[in-house]
Amino acid sequence: MRAIASRPQSVCHRGNKIVSSITSEIETIERDRAILKPPSSLGAWKAYHRGLWYMYRFTRTENELAQHFFDMSIRLDPGSARAHAGISFTHW
Repeated sequence: MRAIASRPQSVCHRGNKIVSSITSEIETIERDRAILKPPSSLGAWKAYHRGLWYMYRFTRTENELAQHFFDMSIRLDPGSARAHAGISFTHW
């Protein structure tokens, strides 16, 4: 009886792991796509992902570029919590 009762939690846990993996993969794909587009054609979402791409390079120059693209994302969508969070990571 106990084994049956614990199965829904196990299924839920597996589902959460799958969703987490998919989310991570989508973020990577979006970041890679954003870097290929000309900066003038970026919307808020793509500018945010371009900022992430530069942020994860961990150099001063790329950090400044990340700030630029996070700022662009915020200008295009002032309510973007992700862009605000991203720019906060560039101020270290």
